[in-house]
Amino acid sequence: PDLINGDDGSKAVSLLQAGLPHLTGPQRDRLIRFALPVDRWLSLPHGYMFDLISDAVGGPLPATVAQPLVASGLWDKVEPNLIEAAAEAVAPLIPLELSARFIARFENAAPRAAQFHKFLSTLSSTVT
Repeated sequence: PDLINGDDGSKAVSLLQAGLPHLTGPQRDRLIRFALPVDRWLSLPHGYMFDLISDAVGGPLPATVAQPLVASGLWDKVEPNLIEAAAEAVAPLIPLELSARFIARFENAAPRAAQFHKFLSTLSSTVT
């Protein structure tokens, strides 16, 4: 099942909010991959939905979910005036190992989002 297509993403967020507090490690990652099948999305969720996903996940997505999100051709379909807000909402979801890819992808199309991600990366790398 694809919980985003045909839905604004609220079903995926509800599933993450209900399930993630009870899971750890691989089970947690499996639920996130199940709820967010990026490779099957027909369009990107709105930025506010990424904010809700970020709140539910409480940190970066697993790289197996974040990498297809960063690489998705769906970004090319986002209206130019909306890409900055969408990329900013996604920035906290990108794990450190994918920072360079995210920044390279958005440094021209959404420079504020790239800077925001750099800032978040700096913060998370200084917190131990």
